[in-house]
Amino acid sequence: MTHYLIDYESIQPKQMGDWIDEASTVALFIGPQQHRLPFDLVETMQALGARGRYIRLERTGKNALDFHLAFYLGEGVGQEPEAEYRVLTKDSGFDALIAHLQQRGVRVERMDWEPTPD
Repeated sequence: MTHYLIDYESIQPKQMGDWIDEASTVALFIGPQQHRLPFDLVETMQALGARGRYIRLERTGKNALDFHLAFYLGEGVGQEPEAEYRVLTKDSGFDALIAHLQQRGVRVERMDWEPTPD
């Protein structure tokens, strides 16, 4: 199982159909100032059903989206420690947390680009 957590303020994938499979989930974190999403992205999220979810922040604040994403990452690791986690963001502020989780045996990485199909 691979869980993708996408910082939509940082990375806006145009589509995900090529790199999301039946064993993947996607959490799309959307800032309060973001009001439009590309149709192809929405269509892919809809096709995921319960494996895809939008997490829209209600309030602005310094690093608000980052804190939300970190919370959901920790929650996921607590529930499914054997899964893989991919954080899609250009924000290198996640690197310390990711290194800490990796030292604890969690399979997690930060990706600052849109993945390509395997």
